[in-house]
Amino acid sequence: MGYSRRARKFGGKISRQRPLARAFGVRSNQIEFNFTGPANLVVVVGACSNLADPVWVPLLTNALTSGSFYFSEPLQTNGPCRYYRITSR
Repeated sequence: MGYSRRARKFGGKISRQRPLARAFGVRSNQIEFNFTGPANLVVVVGACSNLADPVWVPLLTNALTSGSFYFSEPLQTNGPCRYYRITSR
């Protein structure tokens, strides 16, 4: 695999742009968070219930058209604990 001009500019390392969680919490029985990233970055919000043997289920795939996005979903009160992650494509 060859290096692009951009990779050479940064010492041969390819930097991957990632979304950044800005605010998260629970309000009105909803889990919610805001995240930001470069405009048009495609992000995936995933959830799993077991970090020891994670099976990440995608909940949302979205492009950050304005560089930010708000996610919320109802709290799961009668099921296992849920863990969330935000990744980019």
